[in-house]
Amino acid sequence: MLKIMFWQFFALSALCWSRSPAAALNAWRTKRLGLWTRHLEARWDAEYRYRGKVRPDLRYRTQILVVDSGDGMRARTCEAIVDSLCGSSAADIDCASTVLGPVVAQQERPAAAELCALLGLPPSPFEQPPRRLIPSDLLSTSRWDVVLCVDLATLERVRSLARAVNVLRRAGGSVPSGDRWHEDAGLLQWSSHLSGEGEGAAVLCASDFLAGCVPITREGLVPEELQPYLAESTAGSQKLLDLPTCSNDGLASEQLGRAKTLLGAAATCSVGLITYLEAAMLEHARKLYRRDLAASFPRPRDLATSSLVSGGAGGVREDPQGGGASATVPYEEAAQHMQFDHAVPGGLSDDERRRIFDEYMDAKDVGPGRAEGGGIDVSDLGLTMDDLFGPMGGL
Repeated sequence: MLKIMFWQFFALSALCWSRSPAAALNAWRTKRLGLWTRHLEARWDAEYRYRGKVRPDLRYRTQILVVDSGDGMRARTCEAIVDSLCGSSAADIDCASTVLGPVVAQQERPAAAELCALLGLPPSPFEQPPRRLIPSDLLSTSRWDVVLCVDLATLERVRSLARAVNVLRRAGGSVPSGDRWHEDAGLLQWSSHLSGEGEGAAVLCASDFLAGCVPITREGLVPEELQPYLAESTAGSQKLLDLPTCSNDGLASEQLGRAKTLLGAAATCSVGLITYLEAAMLEHARKLYRRDLAASFPRPRDLATSSLVSGGAGGVREDPQGGGASATVPYEEAAQHMQFDHAVPGGLSDDERRRIFDEYMDAKDVGPGRAEGGGIDVSDLGLTMDDLFGPMGGL
């Protein structure tokens, strides 16, 4: 028995050491992204209500909160870059920055702010002091779809606080307030409670979007002014864990060098975030469109089991001579029908809808997770089940 246990331990150790540190880091990032995608998809599946009305057109509006410490310069740089990328992105994003803990007084015109101004990035994140992170930002019912931390230390702190805040709120307790609420010993004790498992799925690190599963950025997304900084940072992006700090200490050349390094790292992570959101949004929109097709039109392969087929809401017309179904509904008529009877999801071009409709009517698209429902098809995002359940454990 002891010999068997020894060989089991040896085999497990060999399996763990067979992966390089880079591969283990990639698997760790990919698993976190997979768990967050499930969380995000659940929010997209729910009815989005605005002022008491269901607004399907706002389904994919993603709310991002970037968390930093000190003067919040790294978070504000990310906010400025994301706001700049949104103009050329299909993803509808609202981004804000915040600081965990006391806000450190901002130095006069930091180098990073000066560089962002020269590149034409939005100045609004740098014009006002950053807001402090509050407990309600970490509730599962908050407006934020993802809380993005600028380094791993902040990630661990915010994830612990997210678990504690949600567990305490469900237990009916009151969450501490004040400037140093995040240091309250009573609150932090709740972070290890078993009922808090999974509460940190929406808290990620900015460098998580450097995982290998993230699609390569498409042409036209990155402004020409940012491309040189992005190119310089991409070479070593896989090793990046924390966004570098930036200050006005030292010589002017040193300040500018630190600002360029921060800008390149923040741009690389922000581009990964945008491209991942675009891919996830597109796959989810495809799923909803197939779901609406299944609700509106029967499949041709299902006609054999149906004696009567409605021409108004069906996918085929009944032959007036009594010969059964003979002609499919044209795409234009189907699109008009679904426009009035269903919340047609956004994120799909007319050509993409037509392609999916033709595949559906030809009964080619019968795989799991497609018209029959299911979650996002992770194969379209470059993920595998081994990636989602890798060796690095859970949250």
